Amino acid sequence: MISRGMCRNYSRTSNPRSQGRKSARSPAQVCVYLSGLLGSSFFGAQLAATRGLPFAFASHFAPTDMMQALHLYRSGFKPSKQFKRPYTMLGVNVIAAATDAEARRLFTSHQQAFTQLRRGMPAQIPPPIDDIEAYWSPVEKAMASQSLACSVVGATRTVERGLHEFIEGYEAR
Repeated sequence: MISRGMCRNYSRTSNPRSQGRKSARSPAQVCVYLSGLLGSSFFGAQLAATRGLPFAFASHFAPTDMMQALHLYRSGFKPSKQFKRPYTMLGVNVIAAATDAEARRLFTSHQQAFTQLRRGMPAQIPPPIDDIEAYWSPVEKAMASQSLACSVVGATRTVERGLHEFIEGYEAR
């Protein structure tokens, strides 16, 4: 369970990893208040509901049970002192690049990592490859595609459209 508040100024000059790099971005203060439960199971959804906490579902790698977990959370939600109604958040993978083709190529790193995990050979995320179809079997492709179903991959407009569709699709439910 996560429960803490955090505010921090973010800018290129305050980030030690980016010293000496120029950026068109202006400094921004990012305030995040985290008070809830992140989970990928029905148990997590039920626990957050009974405690009256927000619930974040790890749909970015476990989308299969997402809708049922959200239903369990919302239908079982008990208001708490902090939260009078249920609040949900869904995880989504976003791989963005200058072109859709380059983003799809970058996404092959994630696809390979999931395939390696299913093969029982977890490792660091591998570099992108040009032909993912030559890398995996049809069964491995189906398993990785199911696990990574909540992914948006593409150039700026494609990602924007994909995120908008993702949000609309789950807000209505």
